[in-house]
Amino acid sequence: MGNIISTNNTPTTNEQDSVYNEKQAHFDDLADSQRLLQNLKLRTSTAEASETVKIDSCKSWENALLEDPKNRLAVDAFSKSDITNTLSSRSARIADHNIFNLVASNVEDITSQDSSGRCWLFATTNLLRNDIKKQLNLSDFQLSQSYLSFWDRIEKSNQYLEHSIELADEPIGSRTVDYINSGPIGDGGQFDMAVNLVNKYGVVPQSVYPESYNSSNSGKINSLLTTKLREGALELRKLSKSASQVSPTSADRIVRRRKNELLEEIYGAAVIAFGPPPSANEEFTFEYKDKNDKVHSITTTPLGFANKYLSNFRINDWYSLINDPRNEYSKLYTVDKLQNVVGGRPVLYVNTTADRLVDAVVTHLKNGKPVFFGCDVGKFSERNGGLLDPKLFDYELAFNLKLGLTKAERLATGESSMTHAMAINAAHIVDGKVQRFRIENSWGKSAGQDGYYICTVDWFKEFVYQVVVNRQIAPKDLTTIFDKPEDAHVLPCYDP
Repeated sequence: MGNIISTNNTPTTNEQDSVYNEKQAHFDDLADSQRLLQNLKLRTSTAEASETVKIDSCKSWENALLEDPKNRLAVDAFSKSDITNTLSSRSARIADHNIFNLVASNVEDITSQDSSGRCWLFATTNLLRNDIKKQLNLSDFQLSQSYLSFWDRIEKSNQYLEHSIELADEPIGSRTVDYINSGPIGDGGQFDMAVNLVNKYGVVPQSVYPESYNSSNSGKINSLLTTKLREGALELRKLSKSASQVSPTSADRIVRRRKNELLEEIYGAAVIAFGPPPSANEEFTFEYKDKNDKVHSITTTPLGFANKYLSNFRINDWYSLINDPRNEYSKLYTVDKLQNVVGGRPVLYVNTTADRLVDAVVTHLKNGKPVFFGCDVGKFSERNGGLLDPKLFDYELAFNLKLGLTKAERLATGESSMTHAMAINAAHIVDGKVQRFRIENSWGKSAGQDGYYICTVDWFKEFVYQVVVNRQIAPKDLTTIFDKPEDAHVLPCYDP
């Protein structure tokens, strides 16, 4: 996650094969085949069976289209206005009230990731800061997202160079090598990767390591570091092959010595771009004023701060549930080479139904716990109104296009993927049924309704793929599956 930045005018509306047979099972299902054949029988088009585009056919189609006055009106309307602004449903906007009767937390200090893809770190720190605010009696407080992002960038650089050594004998042009080379240190990440960073480096308040221009606008520095890393990867591949002529121990020492020299260069460039960060065990002083205007001062280290003020949150007790209908439910999954910290906690998911994700969120909210979740935020999304609702835009009425892909089919064809992470902190429930959720986003107060978004439960089931749950609260039949990470099914690195 993390390819959606907060300063886009409009989040994008668009954003493989697997080694497991179950990933493609839905295409082979008899019911799907019968559905397709039935649709073909119902069509009444007189189109020719032709390999090429026929000019006469196009003109005929156009004439038939414009016989309908509705289509002529649509041509005039869409020729001078944005599609989504024109189609935005008044009835949907009225129905999606900003009213919630189950509230886990209220946040006024909405965060902004600016022109960066750090949503997963903002979603994580937005959860973590709630306990800290209570303990320190603070009204406004943010943890430094830039601090975690700095170390994530260094860890990803090391991981990428390690992958380059590991894959030295695999040809450039292979799907795995090409995928690894496509984005060595992008801003995106997963909740488990955030856990790795907190465990290794701790956390600091934002005032201790504030945002810099390049942390908020990461595109150019990421591009520069990526270029250097790719150059280093090619060098390590060649060095690995030439060093194979000596003993394995000597070869390993030669290659990794050069890797660390490259890492030193990357670290130096990062320090220049973002500023020197505190080390995990380096003391800092945090001065603050509480709600009663009383001034306090805390001297500690990043790890010390995390150990003291995040002890109630227990970050290692949180795990990811996903809804991926391509794959078998109640099974553990991981993704090949999806990691930031070498030797860190693996990225793991337990697959379950969308209904169980909804239930898990509600259970956490009832326990006063906001929830980290991952979704495809650009689908049926209205930025200005902060609405996520599949009823927002009637594309069939406007364009005569019936969109019928299932959630599994959208994933399999690349039509949808997990692009953004946010936090759910409230729900509205009527007669025992969830109607909508309130979302704390990280695109600043100018996006949505003072920084908040509202998603209907129907949108949640179609476009939410992940929720992070606490082991003590989530269903035991799901959380116990995490106890055997060695049994995880490994999806390819290019899996969406």
